Amino acid sequence: MVNQITDLKLLYEEDYFLWLEETIKLLNNCQLENLDYENLIE
Repeated sequence: MVNQITDLKLLYEEDYFLWLEETIKLLNNCQLENLDYENLIE
């Protein structure tokens, strides 16, 4: 789980649209514990 969050944070910096797609997948699957809240709130 920590790795997934870390990966998402890195992805946010490198490929915003891919980060967005992954975040949408997590939301659709109710995997809230894996979200990158820091960047999502931004």
